Parts: sequence; structure tokens; C-alpha cells
Amino acid sequence: MNIVKHTVTIAALAGMFAAAGASAATLGDCNKMATQVNRALSENATSANINAAQKEKQLGSYYCTMDSYNKGVEHYTQALTLLGQK
Repeated sequence: MNIVKHTVTIAALAGMFAAAGASAATLGDCNKMATQVNRALSENATSANINAAQKEKQLGSYYCTMDSYNKGVEHYTQALTLLGQK
């Protein structure tokens, strides 16, 4: 029984440390990323990945509008990656 308590405690602490290590994005981060993506889209209008990047931009905008800033930033980052900017 004691080993079960210790295992559960260790697992809970590990989860807390993992959550604390992830930084929370803000609306400001979303706005900054949106600007970068817009610039990258205009500079790479002939990219083979333009459609996929535009879709990622739309998803980024959607999630940022819904206050899911981390997810929004993830999609904006993916758009930049598709355009060779990250």
C-alpha cells in the first residue's frame, strides 16, 4: 500500500513539473505570430505550401479568438514552418 501512495505522489509531482515547464501563450503572442505569418505569406506567395500555411493561419486565428492562445501559437508556428520561416 505504501508503494502505491509513493508512486501516485511521484506521478502527480511529475505532472505538476511538466505543466509548470510549459509556458502559457498570451493574446500578445498571438498578435505577434499573426503579423509574422501575414508577412511570411506575402513574401512566399508562390510557395508550394501556401494553401496549407493559409489553413494553419486560419486555425491559429480561430484558436486565438477562442482564448486558446497556446493552440493558436502552435498553428501559427506550423504555418511559418511550412513557409520555411522557422
